[in-house]
Amino acid sequence: MELSCPISAERVNESVVRIVAFMVAMIAICCIAFSNYWAISLLAVDFAARAFGNGKFSLLKLIAVNISKALHLKPTMTDLAPKKFAATMGFA
Repeated sequence: MELSCPISAERVNESVVRIVAFMVAMIAICCIAFSNYWAISLLAVDFAARAFGNGKFSLLKLIAVNISKALHLKPTMTDLAPKKFAATMGFA
């Protein structure tokens, strides 16, 4: 029996989630390293799109889906609720 999230039964592709997390980390590091703080607004808008919507307007998610397809990564499904919570905390 597979455990499921008690909050939501929605699932997402873990490969895409990890690619988005990598891109967020790289953008944040570049913002700090190069004092390029305008990109933080890009992150805020993207976090809002993923936290309060279904993510279809998230630029980083769109890029990650295309990277995942290009690399032929095997889709592994994971619970959406913890990812949505993390996006909400990132927006806050």
